[in-house]
Amino acid sequence: MKLSKPQGYKELEDVTDGFKGEIGRGPFDMFYKGRIEGGSFPITIAVKKLNQISKEADKEFTTEVNVIGQTHHKNLVGFIGFYKEEDQQLLVYEYMSNGTVADYLFSNMRPSWTERI
Repeated sequence: MKLSKPQGYKELEDVTDGFKGEIGRGPFDMFYKGRIEGGSFPITIAVKKLNQISKEADKEFTTEVNVIGQTHHKNLVGFIGFYKEEDQQLLVYEYMSNGTVADYLFSNMRPSWTERI
């Protein structure tokens, strides 16, 4: 599928409706849901916006781009791209409609042993 990747901060801001509709958060980041055109139909994405620019956040950003950007597996969320300029650091992933791994590990969504087997 040919995907039209967002090219800059403004476009990512537009596809997330101004970074509204938070879908998750971590210690240095927040995730927002967005939609971009993907060939003949739109694709839902998750945009990770790093809130604090510090050595730790910058290191996390660089690690994710280098490691996750090179990882391709059918059971892992896809990495679409990134944007970095001055104090803005954004990572773009495929949207996981069934929730996150953290949801399954730390909430009532966790499958029973029977379901896991």
